[in-house]
Amino acid sequence: MELEDRITALSRAVQERVAEAFVRARTRAVAPKPIDRQREALRLNAAGARLRREGAFDDAAEQHRQALTLFHDLGDQHSEALTLNNLALALDHAGDETALELFERAATTLGELGDEQHEGQVIANLGLAFRRRGETEKSEDALDTALT
Repeated sequence: MELEDRITALSRAVQERVAEAFVRARTRAVAPKPIDRQREALRLNAAGARLRREGAFDDAAEQHRQALTLFHDLGDQHSEALTLNNLALALDHAGDETALELFERAATTLGELGDEQHEGQVIANLGLAFRRRGETEKSEDALDTALT
């Protein structure tokens, strides 16, 4: 009887492992691939930019937030920083003060990544945001920084 019990236990273990492997394989087939998530993030970011140009700032911000989450999950710091800038633009036009912090975060990340061109553009956006708030001195400082 002991041998039969061992064979039964081994058979169950094999069946469980086969079932687990089948579930894992099916999950991998259904789970979005990183390239699909990257494309979706790019699509969301572009949709947000279009909505922002159309004046739908809240809807634009939502699209950018979704893209931001995907880029973050993918570990794409560069795209994440560019999307932070886009989100900040939407929020700034909507009058949301958190835009200033987002511009600063985006510029810092881009600077750390060595992307001086985009860093300068984000700092210029920050300068314009300060100007819209009547903070002329901060605006001029930011715009001077963007040009250097």
